[in-house]
Amino acid sequence: MQKKFVLLVLSCRKEISEFLKIKSVAYAMKRYVQPLIESGKIKLTIPDTPKSTQQKYYS
Repeated sequence: MQKKFVLLVLSCRKEISEFLKIKSVAYAMKRYVQPLIESGKIKLTIPDTPKSTQQKYYS
């Protein structure tokens, strides 16, 4: 079963993992967010520094 979701607002890594109900932020990023970034479905607010503590994600 494939999960589908849409992020309409700016979200940080912790908010995304909470939305997905995944306790591990690292797992949520690796399993769900990174593939969406690579496919262009999610964009970074600070693309030059993807690991910035100020980083937000949007679609």
